[in-house]
Amino acid sequence: MLQLRVDKNRVSAVSPGLRSVLGKIMKTMDMAKQQTKQQAEPQPEPQPEQQAPHLAGDQAAQQASPLQREAGQLSDLGQDDEALLKYQQALLLDPEQAETHYNMGLIYKYRGQWQRSLDHNLRAHQLDPGDEAINWNLGIAATALRRWDLARMAWQQCGLPISGESGPIEMNLGMVPIRLNPDGNGEVVWATRLDPVRARIDSVPYLESGFRHGDVVLHDGAPVGYRELDGRQLPVFNVLELFTHSAFRTFVATIEINDEQDLDRLEHLLAGVPHEMEDWTSNVRILCKRCS
Repeated sequence: MLQLRVDKNRVSAVSPGLRSVLGKIMKTMDMAKQQTKQQAEPQPEPQPEQQAPHLAGDQAAQQASPLQREAGQLSDLGQDDEALLKYQQALLLDPEQAETHYNMGLIYKYRGQWQRSLDHNLRAHQLDPGDEAINWNLGIAATALRRWDLARMAWQQCGLPISGESGPIEMNLGMVPIRLNPDGNGEVVWATRLDPVRARIDSVPYLESGFRHGDVVLHDGAPVGYRELDGRQLPVFNVLELFTHSAFRTFVATIEINDEQDLDRLEHLLAGVPHEMEDWTSNVRILCKRCS
């Protein structure tokens, strides 16, 4: 790959042939910059082409209901763009429907579009402050955006005791199994729960997972399985995204040992240094996706 630095002010000083080549390069670079800028800028939320007539009360709810059902069916089929348009049409008819805002916030949550998820969940909360599912997803979106004030409010609405009055929520809610990369090669690891939707990974994940020991992740609030720890069944939560990178890196080594004492010696040697070792031959189980 050839990297060029072109001074637009000096192009006129070169030969006509080279000036033509440089001109094409600069045009290509300008187009690439403009395309990158457009990709980086958040796209507007999809809007229906036609404005719905203003309706009141029960009539608005009755006309919006079929659109909400259709949107839910589209979302179940993975057609989220089409579902969002249907939800927008429903909101034009019945803008005070908390469920519609909640469902839109849910789609944006799984897309990682946190500001839109927060906006819709916050509106849903204003319309229905006592709904636990709404408050839970509001807490997730607020945490993703580091809006700790809104996160605290959401958790308190869910009846959860939260420490501190401002700033990041730093607690120790015990061990929790979390699933990395739930839409790909899912891997369940153990972590320490820092708040209702954040956890610090204690295991050493596979190198291919892209996660590391000590990473703090944002996870969902709906259980997708269970793991046993000290006789208790603990819910498994899907990871939504990496929240904070760990300072650790993962190295994989294949070591031949003669007996268990060799492994004990290795663990003893590493115990005195800031490293974490995990023996994948003894503590990893391969499960089918349905069983995991």
